Amino acid sequence: DEEALYSPLTPPQNDLDDDEEPIRHNVAAHAAWFDGEDRFAAPAKLVVILERAALERSRELVGTHAKAPRPDHELQFTFDALETLLDSQLNEAGRLIIYLHSAEEVIVEVHPGFCMPSSLQRFAKIMLSLLRRRRFTGSTPEAPAVLRVVDGPWDQLIPKGTAWYALSPQGESIHLKEFVRDVA
Repeated sequence: DEEALYSPLTPPQNDLDDDEEPIRHNVAAHAAWFDGEDRFAAPAKLVVILERAALERSRELVGTHAKAPRPDHELQFTFDALETLLDSQLNEAGRLIIYLHSAEEVIVEVHPGFCMPSSLQRFAKIMLSLLRRRRFTGSTPEAPAVLRVVDGPWDQLIPKGTAWYALSPQGESIHLKEFVRDVA
């Protein structure tokens, strides 16, 4: 019973503080996301890999010796990029697959129904829980995972023969709309 999962009488069973509301996720539209579904099947999808996501730097923002986050904290860039991707029309249409690839070679698959927390500190807590448990469900341990650590090099996660493109400030300047039209 979905209402029982979020009952105010049931304490949250996660790594978040007791005074924090459990995170609710939009998993209904993507129920079989991690359960063997071929996520690369039609319609065509865009796969985004956020490289050098500073997941391990979450430790700096959580706990008794936590630093106040600066606007240029490396995790802030990951937070902002992920929030933008999850709120995009591509994600809402079910045509976006997101991975986070950390500097320490941890690869995280992001469920399209994951709702970003409102603060960087809460995001850091979620990342720490994810790194410790290899999955994050949000509201209860029985709920479907919305973030999970996946094994293997990221190039083996993408189907063979897929065209790859990297976007970088050091790369050749292009008009993104023209590029997408030419690739499609």
